[in-house]
Amino acid sequence: MRRRKSKHGHISKIILKGLITGTAIVAIFALPGLASVVVLFSPCDTKYRYRIKQSATRLENRGLITTYLDKGILCAKLTTKGRREAEFLRVQEEGLPIKKKWSKKWYVVLFDIPEKYKSARVTLTQTLKSIGFYPLQKSVFIYPHDCKKEVSFIIDYFNIKEYVQYVVIEQMSDDTKIRRFFKLSST
Repeated sequence: MRRRKSKHGHISKIILKGLITGTAIVAIFALPGLASVVVLFSPCDTKYRYRIKQSATRLENRGLITTYLDKGILCAKLTTKGRREAEFLRVQEEGLPIKKKWSKKWYVVLFDIPEKYKSARVTLTQTLKSIGFYPLQKSVFIYPHDCKKEVSFIIDYFNIKEYVQYVVIEQMSDDTKIRRFFKLSST
């Protein structure tokens, strides 16, 4: 199976995550609009400085950030589209919430996405697997903890709300294999 190449490079991810979390790559300033702004400072390595500028330009061309010069220093802030993209990256990297005690409920994502939205269907499937869901069937994924907020965000991100259902199940006929997958006890 071929690994799918990320649409964001390493530096682009650092820039987006740095801007969304408010952590600094170099320094953070607050603007009157309370937007997080990061200063992309001039590193010693010319090649790295070029890569940062190139990544920022690509992000700006995609409409994810706006860049501007402030006293000769390149600064960047997230656009609305960029904030959404950075939040999606955060969900993908952090995965889903895991609680210490299992509520004995299963949280299920069911979907029937038309063929004309195949790329969204494939990406949704890959995303659900990568964040921790168990694939019960091709279009049925299950998780042992409440994750409605994250699932709603992912569904909105792919704009496929009308084709996806989120269901809570209190009882299944045989969930032994799934409990084993999530390392949950039967009691």
